[in-house]
Amino acid sequence: MTEMLHHWVTGEANRRSDATAVVLGDERLSYGELEVLSNQLARALKERGCARGDRVCLLLPKSPLALVCLLGIYKADCVYVPLDPAAPAATLAQAVITAESRNLLAAASVAPRVRELLSQPGLPSLHIGWLGSPDQSAGPLPVTFRFSDIGALPGTPLHGAHRGQDTAHILFHPTAGGSLQGVTATHANVVSFVDWARKYFRLNATDRVAGHARLNQGLSLLDIFGSFSSGAELHLVPAELQQASSRLAGWIRASGITHWSSGSVVLGTLAKLDAVQPWDFPQLRRVLWNGETLPTAALSHWMRLLPHVEFTALYGSAETAVAGAYHTVMSFPSDEAEEIPLGKACGGADLLVLDHNLQPAPVGVVGDIYLRGTSLSPGYWRDAEATARAFPQIAGIGRVYRTGDLGLRGHDGLVYPADHGDGLQSGDRRIEFGRIEAALNRADAVSECAVVSLPDRGAEAVCCAYVPKSEGDATPDGLRDHLDKLVPHHMIPSRWRAWDELPKNAAGRIDRQRVKENWTRDGFDPA
Repeated sequence: MTEMLHHWVTGEANRRSDATAVVLGDERLSYGELEVLSNQLARALKERGCARGDRVCLLLPKSPLALVCLLGIYKADCVYVPLDPAAPAATLAQAVITAESRNLLAAASVAPRVRELLSQPGLPSLHIGWLGSPDQSAGPLPVTFRFSDIGALPGTPLHGAHRGQDTAHILFHPTAGGSLQGVTATHANVVSFVDWARKYFRLNATDRVAGHARLNQGLSLLDIFGSFSSGAELHLVPAELQQASSRLAGWIRASGITHWSSGSVVLGTLAKLDAVQPWDFPQLRRVLWNGETLPTAALSHWMRLLPHVEFTALYGSAETAVAGAYHTVMSFPSDEAEEIPLGKACGGADLLVLDHNLQPAPVGVVGDIYLRGTSLSPGYWRDAEATARAFPQIAGIGRVYRTGDLGLRGHDGLVYPADHGDGLQSGDRRIEFGRIEAALNRADAVSECAVVSLPDRGAEAVCCAYVPKSEGDATPDGLRDHLDKLVPHHMIPSRWRAWDELPKNAAGRIDRQRVKENWTRDGFDPA
């Protein structure tokens, strides 16, 4: 098995140097070009003082150049820290400070964001590698080296000191309290997952893999290294097509994508847009999703239109490299009420359902979901307390990751999600938030939703945060009418608010605690 993530590119460059590695619009890099450029960048980083284990921040849109940087950081024996160019400058500064990084790779397309970042209080002085063209766009920024400088450096491989158990990356995500938390992973963690995924999904050099996830999301690692480990072409989704739309469907079709992975909300929205025709995407072989559970109605829609495609749900988060469990839907759901399981553990992992005594819960009994195995993160960067809480040692079981989700094991041996734990008792009647959300997800006008409760004059009000498919598409009155046909009247929320986007946790699932906090902070309106 490959020990280091970048070794896959080196091996493919030696075998098939001219084969296309990565594509974005008219930009293409072969495996040979990717290898040479990343070797040159690694040498530039080392010549500018980067030492083993140094954190190098990357502030670039997803692009072939960004992947050159990712590989160059690894080859310089450094730690990859991707920053989201869409994040506020204060958030970027917090990530840089928390990572204790003094190195930043950036380019002209994010020059205004870099200037905002450098103006933030408490930021250390940064060595900036300015990439891309034209170089002069850096203006007065304190640039240490430019992309034009690296062309004179040797493109041959470096002798790396890093080994599989060394940290490969830190992925930062916001916590419910508003601070940033950095999830670490070793090369061995990601290699273990990708090696399983490559074999299970039968990835090979004929595949065209869509790169949809943002670089600071764990799912991007499957897109990138699933491609590189199999010699496939990685086709990066253009930034303007990131949101689900008929144009995104057109891009999948025109690019001849064979392997597609994204968040469940993208698939749910595409289904509602009717952007996919029967037997569409003739080259597409498999679809993967993670994050929130994909509504069975949306999955049925996809399976009805694309009977030639294999559909697989992934469950997990950056704390488990990419995912710890999976379920491939082998047959058409019998009805829209049929629940899609989380499934079983990915290779090298264990999926556990434990009771309050930390013993395996009996079949059919709800318990807490834990994951363990070779892809388990070492923990959170410079946060021993949070690491100990999330990754406890359990006698007789070992080190595990506490997901915070509830589930139960069925008689078929698969793990099924349980209600997310929220609900209210109203007299002798139960208000089930999960049931309300499932009903709302069937509404064509809704992209995603979360039902929570908030204090209101000594009682608890049922509140629905929802994202309309497009402006003016969904109204509280219309959604009340929709729900009235699907759930008992006492379950219809009394408070409604439209959101541009619902906050997500590191696993890509809706962070309901942050929904509640943001709603309270913004004012509890009576709509």
